[in-house]
Amino acid sequence: MDKCVDKILIGHSDSCQICTSRNLQQVIDMGFFAPCDSLLTKDMLKRPEKSYPLNLVRCRDCGLVQIDYAVDGKELFYPEYPYRSGITETLKKNLHGISSHMVDKLGLAKNSFVIDIGSNDGTILEGFKNTGMRVLGVEATNIADIANSNGIQTLKEFFSLPVAEKIVNKYGKASLVTAANVFAHVNDFCGLTRGINHLLEEGGVFISESHYQLDILETLQYDSIYHEHLRYYLIKPLIKFFADQGFTLIDAERIPNYGGSIRVYAKKGSNHKVSENVAKLIELEEKVGAYQEDTYKEFAERIEKSR
Repeated sequence: MDKCVDKILIGHSDSCQICTSRNLQQVIDMGFFAPCDSLLTKDMLKRPEKSYPLNLVRCRDCGLVQIDYAVDGKELFYPEYPYRSGITETLKKNLHGISSHMVDKLGLAKNSFVIDIGSNDGTILEGFKNTGMRVLGVEATNIADIANSNGIQTLKEFFSLPVAEKIVNKYGKASLVTAANVFAHVNDFCGLTRGINHLLEEGGVFISESHYQLDILETLQYDSIYHEHLRYYLIKPLIKFFADQGFTLIDAERIPNYGGSIRVYAKKGSNHKVSENVAKLIELEEKVGAYQEDTYKEFAERIEKSR
């Protein structure tokens, strides 16, 4: 059942982005920062630079760690957004390897339809295409033009439920939807998951990759706290969220990307078989105190000491 609250998060919020609870623990206020990928030209150095509050909080009810101020996504992910996933040969080979791993793990048949949200220059879809999949990307920035020029069909739009409906009407349902470093970035969280649900055939799988809160705690990655990252995931909040949206979180694995990330597999529908990896990660999260208030007080103290 869809329990999403219709709210595109822009500006300050005093409630949890997943469960809407107002029972939030203040973790650390990092002051005001400019958006990290809004790179300045020489001429812009003489003008005022926009900055926004950066305040980390934790929901005491569901356990989600998050920032409480959201910058408009159109400002963060502007047409000239500079990051490209396939800019180095090493990363390109890694992303192609991920595509093959997912096809093998899920047992996808040839010509299955795969969609990547926030597909950037199409590198990961290129890997899926090489394994015989039909592919489509959705990318809001001008990097979509690069993907299309390289033969990876890409819609140049911000993903939403209306975009998902347009895709299904034209191409049909997908077997797999991926979103690498997107699922924690999107302001319209409910619109995103509704769109994904609409895209997938029954039993289809959504795979997301995001910074893992456990790695942020363990290795003091406060440099990973910035406006593009609205949420920092642990397994328990994700289980609740996906269940509310008509998915079963069937598997999860830690991956080394970006200093420590988590890859989560959510299958459309309920009561699907769940990998033992999920219980093991929850056990680890609980063991290190990822759901304990004192852990975050200590985390803030370690940040201050590092600074």
